[in-house]
Formats: sequence, structure tokens, C-alpha cells
Amino acid sequence: MKSQFLLVIAFSTLIHVAYAQSAQQSSRPAIESQPELADISTDRPGFSTSTGIVPRGHFQLEAGAAASRSGDDRSYSFGQLLVRVPVSDRAEARVGVPSYLVSRSGGARSTGFDNVFVEGKYLLSTQKRVAYALLVNAVLPTGSRKVTTREFQPGANFAADVTLTDKIGATFNLGVVRGADPTATTTRHPNELFGAASFNFALSKKTGAFTELYAIGGDGQTQKYLDGGFTFLLSPRTQLDASAGVGLGNGASGPDYFYGVGVSRLF
Repeated sequence: MKSQFLLVIAFSTLIHVAYAQSAQQSSRPAIESQPELADISTDRPGFSTSTGIVPRGHFQLEAGAAASRSGDDRSYSFGQLLVRVPVSDRAEARVGVPSYLVSRSGGARSTGFDNVFVEGKYLLSTQKRVAYALLVNAVLPTGSRKVTTREFQPGANFAADVTLTDKIGATFNLGVVRGADPTATTTRHPNELFGAASFNFALSKKTGAFTELYAIGGDGQTQKYLDGGFTFLLSPRTQLDASAGVGLGNGASGPDYFYGVGVSRLF
């Protein structure tokens, strides 16, 4: 547990140093700085992750709340805070701050905090209509055993963004993560593969929409989901979102449906 705590502290220190350096590099007069910022670009509310990097000299917070139902069981997640800090023009450090989880099953209620999530994103290539990025991440076993599995879970994800038209884009993800034993009774850790395809639509200058299909497979089981939602720009740096989705014949292995709302801000 001590080593895990030190890892979190080290990663937080790295983010602080990276942001300080980025801010110093962008502290020149506006006439010499980078072009005016485009509208905020987020990695929520869908499952897939984009190739976008937060502009140097800034940082971004993305947060929200979600609920899901599987049979008679209900689950809630409050917080979902993702902190994104650029390390360079092509890379950013990301920390998922533990959400507060509430689970209700068979009349019993369990509460506690989720695990810490750390990740690095590197933009591999940017072309006229296509961009590629690599993400390396890990779930750190810091959460409550009442509501989550406390196991170290490293993973990686390859992301691609494709511009189809001026108003339609697509995001594709393909990744792997070390599986966890939810019962904590074995040492088996089969890898889980996941894939996602998201189509994004610019409905107006302030409103966007997306629809997405993704699947997670491992240990002989595959969970499939379909979701979609909307985003709305309150300002060029502030975005609201709402989304919902359903499980596609997953039975007891996944939620029947889920929904959530969120807010993101570029600082």
C-alpha cells in the first residue's frame, strides 16, 4: 500500500511540474503565443477516447455523475473527475480522481470510493483528416473493497480520429487491460480486449451529438453496449453533456441500461 501511495504522489508531482513548465513556455505576450484557442474538446461522455491533447499552458477538468441498472441491482457514480494536463504539444498526463460509488443489491446498500486511474496520452501522428494516439494507463488499487475490486490493472489503448465531413467525425479505439477477479479468491487475471466506434455530429456551433457501439471481451465472455448523447457549449471553454445507453444481450454480465450528465472546463 505504501508503494501505491508513493506512485500516486510521484504521478501528481509529475503533473505539477509539467503544468508549471507548460505555463512558463506560454507566458509570452499574446501576439507571440499560439493561435487563439479552439472550443473545448473533451473525452466524455462516451466510452471511447479521442486523440486530442489539451493546449499547452492550460489544464482541463471533466466531471459528472452516472447511474446504471442490471436486473434489480442499481449503481451510482458521483464525481467521475478526470484531470488532464499537457506535458508537451503532443502529450498529456491524465488522472482519474476516485468517484464516490453507491451500490444497491438485494436490499443491501454499499458505498465507498473507486480506484485511482492514471494515464498518459501521446499523439502519434496528425494528418489532414486522420489522427492517431497511444494511451498507456493503470488502475491503482486504492478504492473501497465494498464497491470495487482492488487490483493493479495496467492497460493500453490505440485511438484514431477520422474527419468524414465538415460536420461528421468518427473515433475508433482498440485496447487491452489486465483483468481482475471480482471475488478476490483466485490469482487468475485474463486480459480483457475492448473496441469502440463512435460517430460524432456537429448539430450547430454550440450543440453536438454522438452515437457509439463498443464491446469488452475476456475470459470467454463479451459485453456489448450501444450509447449516445449530446453536448452543449455554454462558452468556448465550458461544455455540458448528457448521455444514455443500453446493454445488448449481456444478461447478468453487464448493466441493462445506464445514463449520466457532466460538465467540463478548460482553464
